[in-house]
Amino acid sequence: MVSENPSGTRVHHHPPLHIPGLRPFSPLRPPGRHQPHRQPDRAPRQPPRRRRRGQGRGGVRRGGVFHVASPCTLEDPVDPQKELLEPAVKGTLSVLAAAKKFGVRRVVLTSSISAMVPNPGWPTGKVFDESSWTDLDYCKSRQKWYPVSKTLAEKAAWEFAKENNVDVVAINPATCLGQLMQSGLNASCAVLQQLLQGSKDTQEYHWLGAVHVKDVATAQILLFETPTASGRYLCTNGIYQFGDFAEKISKLFPEFPIHRFTGETQPGLVACKDAAKRLIDLGLKFTPVEDAVRDTVFSLKAKGFLGQEKPSS
Repeated sequence: MVSENPSGTRVHHHPPLHIPGLRPFSPLRPPGRHQPHRQPDRAPRQPPRRRRRGQGRGGVRRGGVFHVASPCTLEDPVDPQKELLEPAVKGTLSVLAAAKKFGVRRVVLTSSISAMVPNPGWPTGKVFDESSWTDLDYCKSRQKWYPVSKTLAEKAAWEFAKENNVDVVAINPATCLGQLMQSGLNASCAVLQQLLQGSKDTQEYHWLGAVHVKDVATAQILLFETPTASGRYLCTNGIYQFGDFAEKISKLFPEFPIHRFTGETQPGLVACKDAAKRLIDLGLKFTPVEDAVRDTVFSLKAKGFLGQEKPSS
């Protein structure tokens, strides 16, 4: 949020300047006329109209909020309700309530592909798009609580926005890669780290490609600044099999023991280079996935999260 503070102006008062031969001039009457000054007709003073809190002059809403945080754990939570579900939903609603209170113009909600997949019931042969929602029963039966938390939080946000007339736009990023700013390892980069160390996890129904975190930030600003933006926006460099992603990385970094997957890692997943068409149509240009992978690997190395490489022959 950006707060605006009125700037003060200092006014200097000087004594009247007397110039010989010139008659004193009063701004209260026309020059050259010596009649008493008459106050101009003036309409009765109206009390100032009260503006809603958070509104600028003319009642125009101002500013915006970027919702970016939600709990996520690398390990399975001991108490999913307390550790993931409640904080995700309550945190989101708290942000929206504050936005409503202070008249914020727009809230950009950072959701996730985890609110879109797993969705094993998605029609065969159809490219995943923003109309897909995570199958909560499927996730609960397999103890996949993070997708449950993101789905519940986003649905709660849309319900709040509808009932309270709050302008919300959601972005649903895929697996985020790029330089790590924090000291710890986050879940998205852990996917790449584990793959580099030989993991055989296929990501099954949890994968819709990857995206550079810088592109996510650019997209968030784009959605805030575009008046016509609305609804959900999938943010991915493309949809493809996780096995194809692993193959690409093995060529970029052959020194790591990357597992070679055979067959489909995502059953029935339809590949699509421009799956994020809604963002592309707004002008977003995605960073090549190879660059995103390189930035992540170099950062993982620098922070000591990578140590297992193929033994030299």
